[in-house]
Amino acid sequence: MPFLQQFAYILFLLSISLSAFSAPQSKIIGGNSSVIPYSWMVSIQDDTGHFCGGVLIHEQFVLTAAHCLEDVLANSMSLLIGELSRESNLATQFMKADWYIQHPLYNDESLTHDIAIIKLTESSAKTPITFLTSLSDVTQNDSLKVMGWGLTKDGDYASSPTQLKEVDVRFQSATICQNAYTDVEDGYWEYSFCAGELSGGKDSCTGDSGGPIVRASDNGYELAGLVSWGYGCGLPEYFGVYTNVSAFIPWVTQRINGASIVGNQKIGFVGADRSKSEAMMLINASAEPVSIGQYDISNGGRLNFEVDLNNWLFDQTLPANSECQFSVNALGYTEGENNGVLRIDLNNESVLHNLNSKVLLPLDVPAANLPWPMFSGTKSQASFLNTEHSKPWYGVGSGDDGVVLSSGNISADERSVLLTYINGPSEGEEKYLRFDAKVDAEFPDGLYPLVNERMVLPVSLNQALPHLLQKAGSLNQWFSYQLPLESGVNHVMFIYKKDGELSRGSDRALLKNLRVCTSIDQPDDDCSSSQGHYSNEVIKTLDDYPKSFDLSDICTPASWSKIKIKEDEIVEPKIGKRSGSGSLNLIYLILVLTLISIKVRK
Repeated sequence: MPFLQQFAYILFLLSISLSAFSAPQSKIIGGNSSVIPYSWMVSIQDDTGHFCGGVLIHEQFVLTAAHCLEDVLANSMSLLIGELSRESNLATQFMKADWYIQHPLYNDESLTHDIAIIKLTESSAKTPITFLTSLSDVTQNDSLKVMGWGLTKDGDYASSPTQLKEVDVRFQSATICQNAYTDVEDGYWEYSFCAGELSGGKDSCTGDSGGPIVRASDNGYELAGLVSWGYGCGLPEYFGVYTNVSAFIPWVTQRINGASIVGNQKIGFVGADRSKSEAMMLINASAEPVSIGQYDISNGGRLNFEVDLNNWLFDQTLPANSECQFSVNALGYTEGENNGVLRIDLNNESVLHNLNSKVLLPLDVPAANLPWPMFSGTKSQASFLNTEHSKPWYGVGSGDDGVVLSSGNISADERSVLLTYINGPSEGEEKYLRFDAKVDAEFPDGLYPLVNERMVLPVSLNQALPHLLQKAGSLNQWFSYQLPLESGVNHVMFIYKKDGELSRGSDRALLKNLRVCTSIDQPDDDCSSSQGHYSNEVIKTLDDYPKSFDLSDICTPASWSKIKIKEDEIVEPKIGKRSGSGSLNLIYLILVLTLISIKVRK
């Protein structure tokens, strides 16, 4: 679900002190503090701190769980490698992410294929871990070691020391794992395994997701798996579940040594009959050119997505050691949530990339005198369209104000989305979207504006009672706020989000009097609600390359050492059933997943 991670982090920052709670992290159940650092251990962080573990497998690549990267932007991540403490005051100790790839068969419901690769912007000087190339010689009750900065007490988010924790757990056979988790799909344990104690007490937990579980070897440790999920943490008869890394070695090596598609899978919200463009890359890490065969969008996505032919400059060849740009357009033809799979044949291998968009319908509230077109909800409430964003904003009476906009009548863990498109400032100018809002809700329920997919934290313009919009629910009064607009077309959303627990008042947000101002302190009477501020630009054409462009204009060098695996040692699993895609964030777990028992360990 797009933006949940952003919501969760903002809610967390607003509701608790980071110095006391230190962003959602840390620990192993029933273990001890690590004494020496592991050169390949990774803490994946953003501005709020640690949110997942990872493991260095190559000087420029880290493995983690796919569910860790749902709705995460690559450039928002910082990776701390080979340290005992997840906290550091030295920016030089952190490395940045260039891009990442989630496995195309990752399923957010079953958490099968829960693996992703993160590319670093530069090489790490730390020593990577080696792979355990097959689980076939790991037997019942063999000892494995799992480590991370996850919770030491299930559900206690204050149990978060900064020091790395580790615990030894026993490997469990597929039969025992199946008996513990009887509802997993056929073939599940070909791609995952479980480990722990029958009596409980030793386990990974929330905050450990994506981190390594390893087996001792003559040369130190070998990577067996990645922390994925489990029923509670450390409960008797319910073991921790781990991605079986050996099952994915061919996929990992092909992505690092060969050709890949890189780009956001979730393109986001689109107004009906509008479009939205998403930049992608084709990467060829090999020393030889790669032939480009057919490309297509399948899985019902042809009506909703398209490869932008105006940005497709390839002549059937992807240059050696290169990263080349192209784009995919999300089309607003079909209401509701849309999925597709982009397939590109590279050297006769079909490389897949999942796509997702959400199309909102025009908002029709004549009495509200909307200044420009807006989009919200889906027309049908049929079960197959009734997603968490399907309830539209609508008009309600508000005394002397007449009819104003109200967020949709949503239930727990849903959101009501309002979308519009506004022209930004020209060069050398400023523009601000000013609006009046009234929120009647129990925090963390609230109204969250986004401009071009980025969360904004507007402060009220009322100097007598300054406050963040996200904290306005307890005030239940009208206040004015404003957002800075960017150059070009601004994709502006107001999202009312309701959490899974708390409730008060009318549980809604009201909105009125949207206007555009040309300075931060411009008097209201001089601001404008003219239709001319609405952007009718055909967005999918705005990023079209000049006709003079060729591959040299869209490709940059991509050169790194190849990862070396003894292919004769790799044992590939049988193919099981699989489907789907999605994710959950640790802080979102704080707000929501405490209501359920099956937990991802992020």
